[in-house]
Amino acid sequence: MNRNWLGEYEVYLRVEKGLSQNSISAYLLDLKKLSDFAARKNIELTEVSRDIILSWNQALRRAGLSARSAARALVAARGFFHFLVNDRVLAADPTENLESPRPFKPLPRFLPNTKSIGCCRPRCRHSARKPRQGHDRGSLCFWPEGQ
Repeated sequence: MNRNWLGEYEVYLRVEKGLSQNSISAYLLDLKKLSDFAARKNIELTEVSRDIILSWNQALRRAGLSARSAARALVAARGFFHFLVNDRVLAADPTENLESPRPFKPLPRFLPNTKSIGCCRPRCRHSARKPRQGHDRGSLCFWPEGQ
């Protein structure tokens, strides 16, 4: 008998995990992609190996999925295989110790030269008092003029 593991996982997500319908739909869509990928290689979803999951995740990236979406798909697979291990369908989790794709972090924003030069002026408001043991001598202002 061939059990509907994705259907059982959907019930688990809804009843036991209490996830929203949108989250469940997103997870199941990702798992359906994994199931289709495995089927094209004549592999049952319960027989998927670590290599198949890595290959699937790379195929998602090559198909134009962002690193963040590919990471979410891997999270869906992790949860599903964890479910199968807990249900004693699988002896080992093929997603164990897999690293998620890291989304690129945006570069920091810098002030334009015209503003940054004005920021590096000596602190005028403290120049009248005596500096403490060399501490205030090197202090610079790091905020735009007029603030």
